[in-house]
Amino acid sequence: MGHIRSKHDKFFKRMMKNIQLARDFFETHLPEKILSLVDLSTIKLEDSSFVDGDLYGHESDVLFSVKIKETGEECFLYTLCEHQSRPDPEMPFRLIYYIMQFLKRYLIEHRPSPFPLPLVYPLVVYNGTVPWNTYRDFFSAFGKLLECAHSIFLDPFAILDVTQMAEDDLRHARLSNLMLASLIRTKNIQDIERKIKLLNELFQSCGIDLHSGTLRTVLKYLSSCIDPRRQDIQSYWLTIRQSFSPKYQGAVMDLLEATKQMMREEMRDEVHQEVRQEVRQEVFQETMKKTAIQMLKEGITLALVAKITGFSLQTVQDLAILATEV
Repeated sequence: MGHIRSKHDKFFKRMMKNIQLARDFFETHLPEKILSLVDLSTIKLEDSSFVDGDLYGHESDVLFSVKIKETGEECFLYTLCEHQSRPDPEMPFRLIYYIMQFLKRYLIEHRPSPFPLPLVYPLVVYNGTVPWNTYRDFFSAFGKLLECAHSIFLDPFAILDVTQMAEDDLRHARLSNLMLASLIRTKNIQDIERKIKLLNELFQSCGIDLHSGTLRTVLKYLSSCIDPRRQDIQSYWLTIRQSFSPKYQGAVMDLLEATKQMMREEMRDEVHQEVRQEVRQEVFQETMKKTAIQMLKEGITLALVAKITGFSLQTVQDLAILATEV
């Protein structure tokens, strides 16, 4: 069966890679709204495949780029050939997944300015043994929750923008408000004082006691948000310590000391890592120099030694002098 599917795969890809055939295919089978949008004289085959490894032989895909008539912007035509003998209800999910894979790669390759994203129009070719009789619409797979799923995926996503939330709204005695208030970013000491005042109120109104794991989590997060490399770091520590109410002073002091110790250890580890990296680099360089000298002794040209080792030609010339002396 795998051999048969493999033949389907090779046939489909070889045929679709014929640009004249591909253009005729799209002229015949694209819906009018897409056909009127694109200029098929600009169609170009892209060297891409997004089919999962375990589905090779079951599916073939071919991607084409094409220009939009009005703007000259690039969009894509994605053709997937389904080789399974019977309709697969997972097809709508897989099709969206493949398109998302392509768009993810597009985002990465076009950073820092990937927007607007290009349109990707999918077209599935099915050559099974029975007619297609299952889902073609992704949302139909959610059954009775179709409309809700449609809304979740296509409506603008819900957002809690902490930067726009009024402090008065966050003062209500809710644990979730304690979390959101903790997430407020601070730019200066005045921001820190205002934030801690709000946290103090929420600790009290939410009944957070000294042995609460929530208290330690909030305090630890608060202290970890301060960059230890700031020149005014001591002022920040002092502001945090003095701004909390007396009830929480002890817990704050203990945590700040533990945090400062942890930061000192992390900075020390970073320095040690940098030193180890420098030592490894020096050892590598010495090894490559010995290798280059040996290659020069064996008559390998200066240019080739430079290409193999990555050294500049001047460095190789200096090593060549050493090679004659050793």
